[in-house]
Amino acid sequence: VTYLAAVQVIGTARASIELVVLALALVIAIVVALVWLPLVLHLVAPDATERGIKAIVGWLRANGRIVALTALAVAGVALVLDGAVGLAG
Repeated sequence: VTYLAAVQVIGTARASIELVVLALALVIAIVVALVWLPLVLHLVAPDATERGIKAIVGWLRANGRIVALTALAVAGVALVLDGAVGLAG
């Protein structure tokens, strides 16, 4: 969903073709890195990758609720501000 939103924002931006291509390349690189990086790391160093992933999962289990609530609060504030600016302007 985030990928589609980013592509939609880039596609509707009134920017030069060079900037659009650069932005799309950056978004694609980030998305591909998020998918392929753990796989490549697992091939290179399986034990270290497994320990790292287990540490991240443990941290998310301990702090996931706070992370989610903070993200939702930030998104909510952004939506309210965007609506207020839209009504005012």
